[in-house]
Amino acid sequence: MAVLSAVLGSGEGSRLFQALREARGLTYTVRTDLAPSRLCGMLQIMVVCEPKQTPEVFRIMQAEVAGLSSRPPSAAEVQRAVAYLTGSYLLGRQRNGEVAHYLGMFEALRPGQGHQVNLVTMFDQVTVAQVEAATRWLQDRNIWVQVGGPPL
Repeated sequence: MAVLSAVLGSGEGSRLFQALREARGLTYTVRTDLAPSRLCGMLQIMVVCEPKQTPEVFRIMQAEVAGLSSRPPSAAEVQRAVAYLTGSYLLGRQRNGEVAHYLGMFEALRPGQGHQVNLVTMFDQVTVAQVEAATRWLQDRNIWVQVGGPPL
């Protein structure tokens, strides 16, 4: 799921960045985050835009998520996402707060084994087929939307 999340919204090469920022100039910020859990994980999509742009931005976000099934991530997109995640993880390990975050998350997800997780190796082993499977899984889930800011 982390690689799929990165394909969708991590970095300037991501689908949402290209569709919302590069092609249309509708957003200031586009990103996705994965909030893993042993019971129920969550893929979060966050954008910053002018309030009047919200309906169009939301429509494009929906289309990009739905489009994953008809246009699954390519090998190049998966490779870009793995490189982005690997670089972000390694840079983040230079800050104590990030190290504590990852250790806590791994301990919560894999009690007693959290210190043994090597994310770089895990990212490198992700295949296009696995990302396609995550795409199919995502299509079967409900999408919840939360909008912050002044009332429209």
